[in-house]
Parts: sequence; structure tokens; C-alpha cells
Amino acid sequence: EVLDINQDDYYNDQSHMTMDERISVNYDHPESLDNDLLYQHIKDLLEGKSILKPTYDYKNYTRAELVEEVSSKPVIIVEGILALTDKKLRDLAD
Repeated sequence: EVLDINQDDYYNDQSHMTMDERISVNYDHPESLDNDLLYQHIKDLLEGKSILKPTYDYKNYTRAELVEEVSSKPVIIVEGILALTDKKLRDLAD
């Protein structure tokens, strides 16, 4: 079994920002992502734990209230154009 984790679900929560500020964020920059949370979630999944994965609301440019319960699987794929920019995440890969 394979688990696919999309890094786009880990864009920062921007609910504290105005809509104009949210729209102006550079979503192609590593700082637009909550890699600390992604790192912790990948570690938990590698330990066989389940996680509550965030989802992203592209219409409102912020994290959605909906979370998804995700169970660990033997193979975990993390996809995203910035997935390899964080050394801590790269170090979890094998």
C-alpha cells in the first residue's frame, strides 16, 4: 500500500491576514509552507501513527477547517515542487 501526501495541503494558515495579503503571498517560496508540521506528520507516519492532515482552501487562500485522518502505510510519497528544499524532510527519505 502507498500513501500520497501532497505538500500543498501544508501551506501556512493565513486566516489572520487580509484577503489582499493572502493573494500576494509567493506560494512558490519555501516559507509559504508549514514544513515543521509536515516534518512531524511524516515522522509520526513513519512510526506507524495516524495523523490529522490539514487541507487547504484555495478559494480563501488559507488552511481549511477540514482535516483528514490519515493512517500510516508501508510506502509514503511526499509530492510537491518544494518537497526537497527542507533538509529535515530530505533526511527522513530513504
